[in-house]
Parts: sequence; structure tokens; C-alpha cells
Amino acid sequence: MIRTVRDVLPRPWWWDAGIALLTVAVGIASMSLVPVRFAVDVPPAAPWVRLALVAAVAAPQLLRTRRPGLALVLVVPLAAADIAAGFSPASALALWDLLYCAVLHGSAAVSRRTQRAGPALYALALAGLALSGASTALLVASAFTGAGLLLLPVWWAAEVRRPTREALAQREAAEQAARIAALDRRAAVADERARIARELHDSVAGHLAAIALQSQAALRTPAPAARERVLGSVRENSVRALEEMRALIGVLRTGPGGETGEPASTAPRLADLPALVESARAGGLEVEVDGVPVDDVPGPVDLTAYRIVQEALTNVSVHAPGASVRVAVGREGGTVLLLEVINSLADGAAGAREHVGAGSGVEGMRVRAAAVGGELEAGRHDDRWRVAARLPLDGGAP
Repeated sequence: MIRTVRDVLPRPWWWDAGIALLTVAVGIASMSLVPVRFAVDVPPAAPWVRLALVAAVAAPQLLRTRRPGLALVLVVPLAAADIAAGFSPASALALWDLLYCAVLHGSAAVSRRTQRAGPALYALALAGLALSGASTALLVASAFTGAGLLLLPVWWAAEVRRPTREALAQREAAEQAARIAALDRRAAVADERARIARELHDSVAGHLAAIALQSQAALRTPAPAARERVLGSVRENSVRALEEMRALIGVLRTGPGGETGEPASTAPRLADLPALVESARAGGLEVEVDGVPVDDVPGPVDLTAYRIVQEALTNVSVHAPGASVRVAVGREGGTVLLLEVINSLADGAAGAREHVGAGSGVEGMRVRAAAVGGELEAGRHDDRWRVAARLPLDGGAP
């Protein structure tokens, strides 16, 4: 992750090495060609000592962009030793450069500490001169020199770093927004895939399961009239499955036609419940319908109720063939649609355990009920299996 200017504009190793060599060259020139003396008359040390100090002062500059904080910590005592040995401009140049690099290239903590340390060191140096009894002229000269040496690089680097820091913050915000958008896209794709799988499971898979059961019943039915009735139901389920598959493919090609993902013209409703019950009876179930016709049900709630009953009957056909089923549809207070599908269990407790195994169908019913603001319960109830749903009739309102 990008944090500093160094991350944006990395410097090669030879760049820092070149700056260090330049500092050594300045130190050698100041000792031989153009001698420079410090404001306080300090007896110079031996030339080899001063040359060694110049090399030592320049050495930390090899870390000026990679580890600027460490380089600054190393150069401060070396610069003080150089001043005590007679002063060389090389130490001032190295200190100025490393203060600048620590603020500009250092981490946020290093930059912040250096911006505090520069003025503190400046104030400390002036206070030390004042306490030592230095003259006013020396104090004024030292104040200007110290400002250029300790305050200017810190201020300059801070001004250069500020827009870079703002640009980095904007870049990180943009990257975070891109990551969030990617996660949203993945979630949207996952939701769409789950919706498609639910539609296939509830519509086409239900019809195919009914066709398989009814075909088996037709093969075992000796009476021609009964066989003809069962085969008629098989054909009806086949046609209905083809219609719903065609509608689902159309939705995938052109986009959903509503909240349910099915065009309103082909979506089944509670009004189609008698045909669904007849299909279940043709598959060998004993189905009893209890309740009054429910009118003025919003489209999404109407489709959800139909799909819940369809899935419940399909589960009974698969897990408890030949069971007796009671389907109840009604209202509660005019604002809630009530659904209840109760069936007998096949082989007692064993049948109950087998029925519990149909997790995807039950979970799909719960998801459908929750999508319109309702709730669904499914589980063993005494010696029977019960599916009960409460769907608010305003669940399909915009």
C-alpha cells in the first residue's frame, strides 16, 4: 500500500550514494580549497580526523530515502562532533538534507516527530548560546543560520509532502471505493444466481418431479380411464414447465419484469391452485383444500404463496409419497395471508428424518417468505409434517 513519497517515486540506490559522495566532496573542498570557519572560534582538529568525520557524516545519507529517520538519528551526534572538531559545511549539508528527507520520505510517525524535533533543536541551540554568554551579534547570526539549517528543510519538506499526502489519501479512498464496488458486484451476481436457482428449483424442478411421480403412477395404473387422467396431468405439467422455462429464459435475456423476476403474464398465482392440487392428486397424494378464495392479493405475495404451496406439495410427493395432505389458505385480520400445508409422515419417525433432509426446498420457501416481509415455519408437528407461512398483504407494495 502506498504511504509515502518514496513509494510513489522510488529512488535507486545510486541516487543516495551520489548525494553522499557530493557531501564528501564539499567537505574536502571546504578543508583544502575554501576553508570555512564556524562563528565560534574552535581550534580545528587534525586533517585526518576532520576527513574521517566528513566521511562519517556522509555515510548515513546512503539511507536518506529508505530509512531517513535512522539516518537522521545517526548524523546528529556526528555533526556535533564535526562542529567540535572545527566545523565543515559537509555536516551542515548532511543535517539539512536528512531533516528534509525525514519529513518528506519518512513514515507518518517519523515525519511528525521530525517536524517537532527541528524547531526544538533550534530553540535548544539558541538557548545554549544565550546561556554561554554569547554576544548579541553571534546570537543574531546563529538565529539566521539555525533557521536556514533546522527550520527551512522541515518547513519545505512539509509543504512538499502535504499535497502528496492528500493525493495518496484520495487514491486510497478511490481504491477502497473500487473494492467496495467489486464486492457489491459479486454480491449482486451471487444474489442473481441464487434467485435463478430458486426459480428453477421452485418451478421447473417441481414440475419435473411431478412428471416423474405421475409417470410412475401411470405405469402402475391398470385402469385405462385412470391412466388417461394421470397422463393428462403429465402433459399439463410438461407444458407448464416449458412455459415457465421459456419465461425464465426471456427474463435472463431481457432483464426481470418485476420484483419476482417473472413476467406478470406467465407468473402462477393462487388462482392456479386447483390445477396444482389436481396434479398432486394425479401423483398419488390425497389432497384436501380448506379455505376461501383469496382476492386482491399483491402480485409478489400471490406468486410467493403459490410457490410455497407448490414446493410443499413437491416435498410431500418426494419424501412421503401417498401421504394425505391438507392445504389451508386464508386471511388474518385482512392484512396477513395465512398458508398451511400439513401432511402425514411416511414410516413414522424415519419419514420425518427423511423429510428434514430436503433442506434446499425449505430454505427456498423461507427466502421467498422473507422477501415479501413474511415468515415461514417448517417442521414436525406431533405425528405430521407442517409448513406454515404468514405473508403480509402489503409485502408486494412498491
